[in-house]
Amino acid sequence: QWDISGQMVALFKMVTRVKPTQARFLSIALENCLTECAEVALREQEANNPGYISNLLNEPKERAMDELLLHLPLLRPGNKEAKHMYLGVLPVVLNHALDNNLYLEKATQLLVYILIHPALKEDRCTFDVWRKSLEDRIMNFGVNPAVTNTEATDSAQGKIRRSNSLTPPFAVTPSNELWTSQDDLSVVRRSSGRRFSLSLSEGPPLSPQSSQASSGSGSETHLDDLRPGFEAVGMKDVRPWLKTLRLHKYSRLFSQLTYAQMLSLTEETFEATVESV
Repeated sequence: QWDISGQMVALFKMVTRVKPTQARFLSIALENCLTECAEVALREQEANNPGYISNLLNEPKERAMDELLLHLPLLRPGNKEAKHMYLGVLPVVLNHALDNNLYLEKATQLLVYILIHPALKEDRCTFDVWRKSLEDRIMNFGVNPAVTNTEATDSAQGKIRRSNSLTPPFAVTPSNELWTSQDDLSVVRRSSGRRFSLSLSEGPPLSPQSSQASSGSGSETHLDDLRPGFEAVGMKDVRPWLKTLRLHKYSRLFSQLTYAQMLSLTEETFEATVESV
């Protein structure tokens, strides 16, 4: 069960791999499905209206976050004025979320849109500081920082409580690598030695997150993360996840990895590992 942004990444990855004729067919089919959807047409107008986006700074931060999740995907490439407004609003909302440990799951989803959106291709490095902040949370807490806004309201005590919902079907890698770019999601392989890593690169997604319960300040050390096997923290859903991807023949391989090792997989290390099996 993937959330909306996870579904978007998966579909985006698949569409970029089909041949041009099939891709155009999908485009025509989608346009036909949306012809009667007045709500999307209105939202697209708002998404490309610099004034509307600028006014989000006057809204409560959670509402602004929700509006950005609805509108940012509809930003048209080439709309420089609207993009400039997004680049002003996004840092404010992300800073508020990360500084107060509020609605971090939404912040993660928003960063995913930023890092695959063709209109923001030249501006992704601007958001590297927030990516690194989320990575640090994984390294320090040993869990994915998918915390809902309703479960992190006690910011005075700094508590983070995990939700029972599934986190996005991708992982922020705890290495020094960047997240994926649109280029890395395309059919063409990059020749650069530096990889962008997000699930749904040519290897399988790096982490099918399962719900994990934890409480307290988040300073606990989760020793289970260091233990290989499907009973370790974060690993219990790996076997059915691989089966849905028709990669269950690699179950034995993944059972020998710890959660941290699985998160650190890149396309190259994954291919090298499976070749040895």
